[in-house]
Amino acid sequence: MIEKRTDAFGEYLYVVSEDNVTLNDMLSGLDFLNNDKTLPRKLRIVEDARNSKVEFAMEALQILSKRMYEVAKKYTSIRHAVIHSEPKNVALAILMAKKKEDENYFLSVFATSKGAFNWLNAV
Repeated sequence: MIEKRTDAFGEYLYVVSEDNVTLNDMLSGLDFLNNDKTLPRKLRIVEDARNSKVEFAMEALQILSKRMYEVAKKYTSIRHAVIHSEPKNVALAILMAKKKEDENYFLSVFATSKGAFNWLNAV
């Protein structure tokens, strides 16, 4: 589920990832960011992935990193706060944050919504 929401800091995307998340799911999400011209160019994303299970291998991170790089060029900045509870998901998200090739896509992992929103709005 992807919703556009508004808070005191402006519009942001609220994403809930449930069930199994495949590489194709991740690429579809990046396609959404790439194609939606109505999103703010200083994009903020909160993704609640506590009930999801990642179903792709670490090798897929390179594919995601390249696609993220292409998408991020269309934005001034992207701040993506993802909330995970599963250790494998946390590890993959941290590796993804370290592998990214672009200068304006910021990904950080959190255990709580409060932590995610605090980081997201600390600009």
